[in-house]
Amino acid sequence: MGHSSFQDYFSSAELAALRLDGEISDKLLLWDEIDDWRSRSSLVLGRERHPVVLTMFSALWAHQVIPEPRRHSASTLKGKRIREPNNPQLQIEERTLTTTDIWISGKHGVTTPLRTLIDVLKSDNNETVSMGESLHLLMQKFNLSHVLVERTIQSMVSIPHKRRALARLQKVLF
Repeated sequence: MGHSSFQDYFSSAELAALRLDGEISDKLLLWDEIDDWRSRSSLVLGRERHPVVLTMFSALWAHQVIPEPRRHSASTLKGKRIREPNNPQLQIEERTLTTTDIWISGKHGVTTPLRTLIDVLKSDNNETVSMGESLHLLMQKFNLSHVLVERTIQSMVSIPHKRRALARLQKVLF
C-alpha cells in the first residue's frame, strides 16, 4: 500500500480535528504514520547507522509532553560509539542503558518514561516551572507514581546527582 497524503483527502477543518486527536502532526502527514514515539524517534534518528535512542528532553518530546527541542539528544546502544552523528541537530550522549530503560523499534527508539523522568530529574539543566509541569504530565500520562519513581532512584547503584533527583521529585508533586 502506498503512502497517501492526508491533505489529498481532508479539508483544513478535518485535518485540524485529526491533529487535535493526535492522529497526525504537522511533520507527519501520511496515512501510515501515527504521531507517537516510534514516528518521532524515526524522524530524528532515521539517518543514523547504529542503534540509538532519544534521551532527556528529546525523549520528553517523543512522549508528547513538551514541544520539540531545538537540538536533540540521543544515546547509542551496545557500546557503539558515534563520533559524528549523521543528523547535525543530534547530540550523542554516553549513557548506560539496560533493556528495561528503552523502547526500541528497529534501530531507533526512546528511553522509557520512567528512565526519561529520572534522567531529567538529575540533569544539570536549570529548573523551570514548565519543566515541573511537563514531568508531572509525564507521570500522569504513564501512570508513574511518586513511590515508584522514588524507589527506582533509591535502588539505582552509583547514580550521580541522586539527591538532586529526589529533591526535584518532591517539587514535581507540589
